[in-house]
Amino acid sequence: MRRALVLWRLPLVMIAPLLVVCAVFFLAPASKRAVFLGDKADFFIDSSGAMPAAAVMGEAKRLFTPSQGRFVNRGVEGGPKAQFWLRIAVPALETAPGEPWVLSVQETRVRDVGVFIVRDGATRALAFTAGEREPATGMVPRYATFTLPGEQISGAEVFIRIYTRSSRRAVIWLEPQPAFLVSDHRQTLFFALLFGVQIALFVYLLAQGLALREPSLIALATLVASYLTHVVADRAFLESVVWPGAILASRILSFAMTFASYAAWLWFLLLYLRVKEWSRPLAAGLAGGIGLNAVLTVVATIEPVFDVSLIRPFSAWLGLASLLLGLVTALAALWFRASRAVLFLACWLPTIVGTLSRLFLDVGPTAAGGLTTVYAVYAGVAGSLLAFSIVLSLDIQHREIGLRRMAEDSADRFHGFATASSDSFWETDADGRLTVATGGSLALIGAAPGRALADCLSGLDSPVAGQEKPRFDRPAPFRNIMLGLGVFPARRVFELSGAPRMVEGAFAGFYGTMSDVPEREDQRHRFEQRARLASVGQLTSSLAHDINNLLHPIINLSRRLRDRLASDQEGRSYLQTVLEAGERASGIVNGVLGGLHLGRGEARPMPLDRAVAETVATLRRILDGRARISLDVASAEGPEVALSDVYQVLSNLAGNAIAAAEGPAEIAIRLVPLAGGGLRLTFADRGRGMDAATLARATEPLFTSRPGEGGTGLGLAIVRSLAERWHATLSLASEPGEGTEVVIDFPGE
Repeated sequence: MRRALVLWRLPLVMIAPLLVVCAVFFLAPASKRAVFLGDKADFFIDSSGAMPAAAVMGEAKRLFTPSQGRFVNRGVEGGPKAQFWLRIAVPALETAPGEPWVLSVQETRVRDVGVFIVRDGATRALAFTAGEREPATGMVPRYATFTLPGEQISGAEVFIRIYTRSSRRAVIWLEPQPAFLVSDHRQTLFFALLFGVQIALFVYLLAQGLALREPSLIALATLVASYLTHVVADRAFLESVVWPGAILASRILSFAMTFASYAAWLWFLLLYLRVKEWSRPLAAGLAGGIGLNAVLTVVATIEPVFDVSLIRPFSAWLGLASLLLGLVTALAALWFRASRAVLFLACWLPTIVGTLSRLFLDVGPTAAGGLTTVYAVYAGVAGSLLAFSIVLSLDIQHREIGLRRMAEDSADRFHGFATASSDSFWETDADGRLTVATGGSLALIGAAPGRALADCLSGLDSPVAGQEKPRFDRPAPFRNIMLGLGVFPARRVFELSGAPRMVEGAFAGFYGTMSDVPEREDQRHRFEQRARLASVGQLTSSLAHDINNLLHPIINLSRRLRDRLASDQEGRSYLQTVLEAGERASGIVNGVLGGLHLGRGEARPMPLDRAVAETVATLRRILDGRARISLDVASAEGPEVALSDVYQVLSNLAGNAIAAAEGPAEIAIRLVPLAGGGLRLTFADRGRGMDAATLARATEPLFTSRPGEGGTGLGLAIVRSLAERWHATLSLASEPGEGTEVVIDFPGE
């Protein structure tokens, strides 16, 4: 997916080469008669800068070096005081009598130019000083131009003396005046378009960077601003158009913004390629390069002010170091951040190649290169900036799509949570129509997006006297409005709350919740049930000691009396039953404690089937005549349980069955294996049964349906507590007049 995205974006980087082609077209001569003299000049550098023109044009001619058809480029050779001399044998021109021709030295950072035309033994001298206004037009030219009759310069020998602290290149043209004007206008138009694009890029990138708080966009905007300022000053538009005559400001900005551009480029590269995440040494190197270029920016600002040459001789080398550091980092990123590195290199390759070629002209005076190298770098940088801005815009768009999907996923998750919640959530528009409706409570009243909430509430009544239904036509909050639906026993009661929703200070609707009150009541009821169960446990603990004190003499005296009645077998049998009942009663007391306070109980475990069988045998003797008990045990042993616990369960259930029966109770007890493992203990009677309301509260502590008949409300609560201690599942089924069935499912091992 990411590779496809990269391949889809790669055609965007073709903008840079297209701009280079446009630059060559705009900067090309407008006439076939135009003559480029930069590769036809012999050159000489007077390092002292003090050699008279007569000497140079006389005996010093032998000091000139032939160009041999190559573009003359000497970089910063010769030092800050050097005079750059050119000797040109102008070829014969195709010119009409009196036709004006323009000799232009199109190196914008020159300070002074002297032109000496030697013809027929006579010498004509012309001069140009940067920043001075032309007498005829009152304008400040960007570079040196000299208008001459064609016949005067055709075939003449021309000496040109150039003084500059910048690069020394022979960017010299000789053109008919109309062609020169067209070429100059083309060049101005090209740079105007370049500046317009860069200004738009700067505004866009800065706005996006500040809005998104994206440092890489701010770094790129800084790069655009610094490079734009450099070009405006370097191509002399500052002192000729923006601020006529501001030579010093132009020199400062031209030089200082060079290093500022390097610093901004390294800063952007550091952020965009996320170098800190995969190489701390390279990140430290980039940070050092940024800091060094920031310092050089300050030094480059001071240097023109005092007219000294501190870093000028090394500026090209420093620029090469910055570009090569960035290039090495981008190549290393191919291993760690392949897609980003590919896009970075593809977009910035025209800038890197063009700038390196331009810098090599200064580093190596004999380096190959021509006007394309000198001028096309501007279009290359602008193209790279434009292409990369488009790529970053697509990255932002891709990120926005991802964030939108995350927001949609979050909304879906919230909707799921809201749907699963016991509360319902709703939202309306200013007209009271639902825009959001989630949850079971709202579904019960037919609420859905698009319907008016007031209409959905119209079928509900108010169970609270004097309480009015909420209104949705005014921005007033409401809380805890009780609304009823249906009649008992299927009646539901809801609690509605809402607050006005304001958007930019204007009422936009309501949002709120709707709660199912019975469900909350059920939660509160279960909490109270646990609290009551705990209080019963505390009460039972306080009574256990007294009950055991009463049981001990019953058990001991029954045992002694049984031993004395050696001849009375029937009496012995009765006393044995009393003795067993007393022992069981003592076990029940401990069992009650164990059921209400887990961890306590009689430590007499035995297999479940044996415990059930022994308990049923005891119950048959005790309940003789009051209940008929059938037993079906189809199990092999089962889990180990305490006999007293089983006795508590079955005796409590048997007591309830006897109380619910008219006459002797019919009880069926079964213990059978489950298909998936485990055992099922079933206790069924044929008593009067329970209605739904009684069944719902049957296992609550102290709840009884026989308050006047001796019911305590502890029987089924103890059964449930013991079932939980066994990790078993308790379920009850009952219908009025049909009896009750209690099922305890024991899990398998």
